[in-house]
Amino acid sequence: LTALMGGEHGRNIRSIKINDCKMGSDDYSDLPLKNITALEIYLNFDPQLVHCMLRSASSDNLTGLKITYCDLDTECFNVISTILQLSVNLEQVAVVPRRSSSCAVLLPHVARLQHLKRFEIRLKDINEQDGDHLRTILKRQLSQLGLHECTFNAALSSALIDSFPEMHDLEEITFTGDI
Repeated sequence: LTALMGGEHGRNIRSIKINDCKMGSDDYSDLPLKNITALEIYLNFDPQLVHCMLRSASSDNLTGLKITYCDLDTECFNVISTILQLSVNLEQVAVVPRRSSSCAVLLPHVARLQHLKRFEIRLKDINEQDGDHLRTILKRQLSQLGLHECTFNAALSSALIDSFPEMHDLEEITFTGDI
């Protein structure tokens, strides 16, 4: 991957999708991913690979960030939070860890994204403040919403009930797990 991205043709690559890859730590140290606009990591069980890939991508260029069914540790959530804070052009955010982790800690950062159109997340037992952040996100006129293995408590239900009537651009909604 380093050789591919470092060559003359690598500068034209704008999207990287990593799907269930097994890579040694030498394979993903100092990856030159500064021109990447979309990063998708799927079904990866190595948190070190996830945060190395995230750290290598420039937040200035990212319009899409999708991390689904991966093992995420605290460091991964810290790097994702930083990217969300710095990436003003993100249009797609999907953070759905493989294990039953809640991603509510990311909601305040996602709520600041003005260009967001597609959003997927796993939420467990959110509180009222999380619900307020979710309302802000849902009012961004999303075209796609995915709620994966969420706990539908009062805060989540209230945010959805309040927001759905105003979601005129919503074309696709996905629920997985218990509804």
